[in-house]
Amino acid sequence: MDFVETFKDSLVYPTKNIKILFILIGLALIPGIFALILGMGAALFQDVGLILIVGIICFIVALIVGICIIGYGLNVVKSTVNLEDVLPELDLVASFLFGLKYIVLGLVFGVIISIIGGILSFIMLSLMYVSPALGIIIGIIAFVILILIYIFFLISFCRLAATENIGDALNFGEVWNDIQEINLLNIIIWGILLAIIVGVISLIVAIISGILGLIHPFITLIIAPLLGILLIPYISLFGLRATGLLYLSKED
Repeated sequence: MDFVETFKDSLVYPTKNIKILFILIGLALIPGIFALILGMGAALFQDVGLILIVGIICFIVALIVGICIIGYGLNVVKSTVNLEDVLPELDLVASFLFGLKYIVLGLVFGVIISIIGGILSFIMLSLMYVSPALGIIIGIIAFVILILIYIFFLISFCRLAATENIGDALNFGEVWNDIQEINLLNIIIWGILLAIIVGVISLIVAIISGILGLIHPFITLIIAPLLGILLIPYISLFGLRATGLLYLSKED
């Protein structure tokens, strides 16, 4: 796997369709706008029933928008796996339906993590009373297992994106075969590099905000949230593109 080309391509990818990028920024703003409306309503009105109704509406809208964004993210991975080099067009209905499949996948892995995490936590806490060293060892084992579960989830996510079939995504035998084809070490290195790049980008944005704050604190109050709004969709598209390219590398 060529990590340099993977991340160079992924960094440029979000800028290949500025219109879609700004639409995603707009969608990401919607939950915040509704939360602001709810906050203003709570401050201006004392009607608990009205505030509750507005709150439920805000939650439903935020949930629908969130599912649509997740579904579009799956489409980004799918288009990457299909060797497409530009952002796919945004179809809100299709994205919503695709996003619902992700919810099912997330619930399955959530249950798996809860069960395994609960068992390992119980064992670790029990052994801590017998031997702190054994407890620490179990803690390390638990950490490794959770990383493996995340890797399984990552590849299941890719399989869901590629096939649009939740059954294929939860076929853990095939998921393991994909992991072996990609190479477990490559996935770990990819994850570390992805985290470093996201951290560096975030640090640069924070430094820019800090420098602007030295000019005038009021500028920071405006620019910092604006940079954050722009950064989140960009980093999301960057990560999704890199994820698709990672999965695609199994065919190399």
